[in-house]
Amino acid sequence: MSHIKILIIEDKVSENTDTVNILNSLGFEVSTLTSNFEELCAQDINHDLVVVELASTKNYDELKLIFNELNTPVIFITESSEEFEIDQLNLKQLHDQLERPFTPTELKYSVEFLVYKHETEKKLTDVANNTHLLFKNSPIPYHSLDPEGNILDVNTAFLNVLGYSKEEVTGKNITEFMTSNTVEHFEKNFTEFQCAGEIHKAEVQLKRNGGSHIIVSYDAKIGYDESNSVKQTHCFLQDMTEVRMYEEKIKEINHLHSTISQINQSILRIKDKDKLFQTVCDVFIEYGNFEMAWVGLLDYETGDIKPVAYAGNESGYLKKIPLNLYKDPILQELWLKKFKNGSLGVMGNVDSFKNREWREEAINRGYYSLISLPLKVEGKIIGVINIYSSKPNYYLEEEIDLISKIGLDISFAIKVIDTENERRLAEIALKDSEKQYRDLVDNSLIGIYKTNVKGEILFANQSVANLFNYDSVEELKNHNIIDVYKNKDDRREFLEVLNKKGRISRCERENIRKDGQTVHVLSSASLDGDVISGMFMDITDRKQVEDRFHSIINNSADLFIIVNSERRITFSYPTSERILGYSNEFLTGKDPSDFIHHEDVGIFKEHLEEVSKTRNKVLFSEYRIRKSNGEYLPVESVSQNMKNVDGINGIVLTAHPIQERKEMEETLQKSEERYKTLFQLDPDYTLVLGLDGKILDVNSATEQFSGISKEKLVGKRFNDLNICPTQDESMHMAKFSKLLEDGKLAPYESRVIDLEGEIHWVKTVLTIIKRNNVPIYYLIIATDITELKKKEEALKENQRVFETLISNLPGVAYRCKNDSRWTMEFVSGGCYSLTGYHAEDLIENKEVSYNEIIHPDDRERVWDTIQKALDKNEQFKMIYRICTKDRSTKYVWEQGMGIFSDKNELMWLEGFITDVTRRIIDEEKIKESEIYYRTMFENTGTATVIIEKDKTISELNTEAANLSGYAKDEIENKKKWTDFVAKTDLNRLKNYFEMRMKSESAPKKYETKLINKAGNVKDIFVTIARIPGTEKELASILDITELKNAEKDLQASLKEKDILLKEIHHRVKNNMQIVSSLLSLQTQYVDEDETQNVLRESQGRVKTMAMIHEKLYSSNDFTQIRFDEYIVKLVSDIFYSCNINKDRIKPVVHVDEVNLNIETAIPCGLIINELISNSLKYAFPNGATGTICLCLKKSRENYVLTISDSGVGFPESLDFRNTDSLGLQLVNNLVDQIDGKIELNTDQGTKFSIEFKEQDYKERIAFRG
Repeated sequence: MSHIKILIIEDKVSENTDTVNILNSLGFEVSTLTSNFEELCAQDINHDLVVVELASTKNYDELKLIFNELNTPVIFITESSEEFEIDQLNLKQLHDQLERPFTPTELKYSVEFLVYKHETEKKLTDVANNTHLLFKNSPIPYHSLDPEGNILDVNTAFLNVLGYSKEEVTGKNITEFMTSNTVEHFEKNFTEFQCAGEIHKAEVQLKRNGGSHIIVSYDAKIGYDESNSVKQTHCFLQDMTEVRMYEEKIKEINHLHSTISQINQSILRIKDKDKLFQTVCDVFIEYGNFEMAWVGLLDYETGDIKPVAYAGNESGYLKKIPLNLYKDPILQELWLKKFKNGSLGVMGNVDSFKNREWREEAINRGYYSLISLPLKVEGKIIGVINIYSSKPNYYLEEEIDLISKIGLDISFAIKVIDTENERRLAEIALKDSEKQYRDLVDNSLIGIYKTNVKGEILFANQSVANLFNYDSVEELKNHNIIDVYKNKDDRREFLEVLNKKGRISRCERENIRKDGQTVHVLSSASLDGDVISGMFMDITDRKQVEDRFHSIINNSADLFIIVNSERRITFSYPTSERILGYSNEFLTGKDPSDFIHHEDVGIFKEHLEEVSKTRNKVLFSEYRIRKSNGEYLPVESVSQNMKNVDGINGIVLTAHPIQERKEMEETLQKSEERYKTLFQLDPDYTLVLGLDGKILDVNSATEQFSGISKEKLVGKRFNDLNICPTQDESMHMAKFSKLLEDGKLAPYESRVIDLEGEIHWVKTVLTIIKRNNVPIYYLIIATDITELKKKEEALKENQRVFETLISNLPGVAYRCKNDSRWTMEFVSGGCYSLTGYHAEDLIENKEVSYNEIIHPDDRERVWDTIQKALDKNEQFKMIYRICTKDRSTKYVWEQGMGIFSDKNELMWLEGFITDVTRRIIDEEKIKESEIYYRTMFENTGTATVIIEKDKTISELNTEAANLSGYAKDEIENKKKWTDFVAKTDLNRLKNYFEMRMKSESAPKKYETKLINKAGNVKDIFVTIARIPGTEKELASILDITELKNAEKDLQASLKEKDILLKEIHHRVKNNMQIVSSLLSLQTQYVDEDETQNVLRESQGRVKTMAMIHEKLYSSNDFTQIRFDEYIVKLVSDIFYSCNINKDRIKPVVHVDEVNLNIETAIPCGLIINELISNSLKYAFPNGATGTICLCLKKSRENYVLTISDSGVGFPESLDFRNTDSLGLQLVNNLVDQIDGKIELNTDQGTKFSIEFKEQDYKERIAFRG
């Protein structure tokens, strides 16, 4: 500030010319000029400040003329008696007014303040101009509006975005460039926006030059003038068209994901192809937002494509387009070739197919792009799915990839449905076969039966009952089969043959009916265990039978051939040709064994040989006969020796085809084998118990568990195994009883003991097996769940630990769906402290969805962040705001990730949310603090530098640069602080620096000398401190060169004043001593005692004041005295002047060390003098003894003075506040003078208590320097 150039304008009539001298003494460069206004107007004023000294105010008009054209700060110096109103000049520049008299410091501060403020405003103007230039060249579109919305200014980026020139937009209202729907919204909210002061991310549509529209996001802030009125609006905008395009793309991808999810759910749920095709079309329309979708099935031979399902805006389209794969080349190219190459058929822009008749039909319905998916089963294309979009070129790489997965999923679903249908049809066929067999048995004319070896009838059809003349099968079952034997020995022989051979074929015998009539029957039977299965045929009245024999044989389903002794076929019935495909002529003369399967030919020859040896011998056998087509037909054959029968003369072979029965037996055998295999390989412990509790069968798992072989287990009683704990036996018995009672029992858990004595937990399924609705045995299946139990316990423990951990986390753990509401499936207990909602309020959106809790301005950002992370299968992390139940806003930090299935399908989201409001607030405070301290650093008013460990100056403010004479970039990280220290002081400051680096005690404030760039030496005062947490130091440097010079002058002045004050106090004390002496002399010339007392009292009062002045001039401090020392001397002098023997009246003084100024000390001294003198005078009459106590204590801001005596006491009739006593009146007045309070206590003697404050200096005489 020492280089300030000042111009002084003096009025001709001004008599004060010392202003120039003062300014020169302060180091300013001063020029003078008289107030010749013509000369002023011609003067080229190039100064930092103008000082105008006026003796009169008559020149207002001339001053206005000058200063309206001047942009230099002005100080007006006027006389105090002159009324001068600066406001009348209406000055635009900075100005100030000083009235005489003023001090040099006041003038200096006024000059430096105005110049500093002027330079600061000039810099701000430069910054504003630079900022405006920055806006002009900014890549961000910018424009400013006046309060009515008219465009004031725009930058190049704004013009480039909209395509206008600056002349086309400047001055026009911004609404002229908005779409109609945006204008209405803008006009409605513009006033509210101006009141709010700013707006962020407001979206509007602007019209570009040429008619197209763009979506932009507005950020705007109001600029105000000096009267705080709206001056203009600063607006920044961002083109959001591409952003919206990407958002739309994300929505479309989300629609596709939803479509895939819904189709996959439908695949799992739907088992009918037609329903599946229709559902797929519906899903594409509903969830994929497509225009139309249809499914067509392909006939490969004709190439025809038959639509079987469609959805959306079809409106007859499928009837108007060609649907033959071979006839339309477009379909061949779009579908056939691409499908064979493993790709999808994509038609990017339907409008480009100009010569196609279906083009107009498609465009009219809004079909602009098409994708076709092949439906394949076992690699063969069976159909196609066609999906139409309303957008041209909609199907890009990502959409094609997603949609291709849908085609694969649907093809797989078709294969599953076909397989399921085939299985269902096979089951139906098997049931039909079983029913046909049952119908065949029930309706057979041949009696079919089953008995045991005891003859008890287990099964018989109606033909058996009819054969033996019983009314019903039930009546027949009440008899033993032996009852139908005429010769009981036949039964015995029959059983012997069965036991020996296992079967009997075509055995003829006589049987007896219920009514006693004989019936001839032909029977066949086989033995399986103790069960005999057989057939009865009535052959009564052989002749009648023989008459009808040929007719029956010709139409029979059986084969009949006659073989002679040479084992040659002599005759075959027509059934041979019908069943086997051989004519009689072909078979005649052939060896029948030539037609028998090579595995069966041995038994065939054996039986034939055996039958040929015995007349009427009948043998039953089974074998396979080769048909003319090479296939083998299984038959059940009866061989009978009829060589003695005329017309036959050979062995008659009757073969009944048993193809269906064999297939059934094979199926049954396979089923039984599967059952046995599953039974044995079942890892569960499986037992079959009789109703008596004995074990009938066990599987391998049971053998291994018990350590006992199956052979030893079978036949044992279950309870004898001792594999159940004793305490569980009653429970098991109860379960068996309940099963018998209810017929069913739910699975239950129990314990068993293995062969090593270890306890196992099992889940037992106990079932009762019935035959003909009669219980026959128990089936026990026990699954070992020991490991599961352990895992359950471990899981419970883990769950407990997890719940404890979750409940103590400072936030919320969650699992939610990836839907628009973030539907929660799990929320931890920290939910309430974070949001104010209980966890159950958020589960399945019961009371509120989490999306509603997210701050409305952050919802879209949260959604986008999570979806992007899911697309990349990455974690997502973000900070956003939530609105709690009490409507407060919190900042939260969320981290989470998507959980995917093995098929890479998103199942749910899992993550953690915690409150970071305090952190965000702290960060904002840190930012504000950084700005605040940066501003403070630059604007402290003192030179400030930051010093590194190696003494380098790394940063300094403008004041420091000005002080050094260097530019900032000449010093920062280039010079050390030692470069600026005078050599005479360098070692001392280096020593300080080393001590600070070692954390030793070193001066933090000190004076030194600085050498600037010009070589000038300046006195400086340094305050230095370590920056916490670093090895840097912050030094504040104050230029005290002028202060040092002023200090020297001030010390000289103070020394002079000290001498003067000492002399004044000494003279006052001497004068008072003279007054006291005069009063003492006067008492010698007065005889009356009262007059003498008055004079002595006055003398004491004068001495009291004189002692204070004596204390002051003998002290180094003229403002205060040690009042405790003063009191001790004062009391002693009072006792001395009153000639009081201290042995009779003892003074007791308790005074704190107290310093009081003269304003307080003199009244207090006088009060003490009056009250002690009063006690000595009246409290101890007639030579009485006692004590006088004086106590002065400091109590917080106040002092308490107590003076008491043990004398006769204060008269009750006397009011000390209202008395004629001069002494007491003086005491009351002096107490008022020091703003104190006085109280009297006469309980024991007399005690005055005075509470007061130390008084400030009060100017008594108006003084003008």
